[in-house]
Amino acid sequence: MRRLIRKGLRRGLLEGSVAWVAVAAFAGLVQLLLRTEKPKVVTEELRLGESILVTHAPSPSSKNGDGESERRNRSRKRGAS
Repeated sequence: MRRLIRKGLRRGLLEGSVAWVAVAAFAGLVQLLLRTEKPKVVTEELRLGESILVTHAPSPSSKNGDGESERRNRSRKRGAS
């Protein structure tokens, strides 16, 4: 994908081909739409006596995280009544 973007920009902007500019724009759009978030990786050495705590916080983009816990809580309340 990057090769198409580079080639399209080079041939489109430097050589004046409108078609190659369109190819570069389309390839850039596809790359942008298919982009996924890279996993966050942290590497550290633990010394004797040290420990780690792994937690998962809801995504800041969603109001209730994944919404699953909210649904579970509602179903528990209905079942308890």
